[in-house]
Amino acid sequence: MKLSLALALACLALVSACNTNMPEPLRANSHKFSPDLPVPTKYVHVNDPSDCPTYVGEAYAKIAYTLEPDGSVSNVRRLEEKPAGCGFANEFIYSFKKWRFNPEIKDGVAIRAEHTYAIAW
Repeated sequence: MKLSLALALACLALVSACNTNMPEPLRANSHKFSPDLPVPTKYVHVNDPSDCPTYVGEAYAKIAYTLEPDGSVSNVRRLEEKPAGCGFANEFIYSFKKWRFNPEIKDGVAIRAEHTYAIAW
């Protein structure tokens, strides 16, 4: 009994140690953002879509947008959605249009820039 408990604890410690170096995916409403993306200064909660109440599994949406010099977003458009037609991208776009970001700076001046952003549920 003591040997199996010791073995179970050793396995648990090994699994925990291996998982510490794995990056977490961006998740809806996790408030964890990739350092490669512009930093949001205003974040609006992304709701789960009502179009697919019985969907089980990971959902994913990817959008493209223009970051304006004032930190607002424009020209937000869907690039990908999984599962297709389920409304995840629509909910993401609806919320994302209300987000604000630190502007992208080039040569000391805020500029307009094109970006993509993906989120998973």
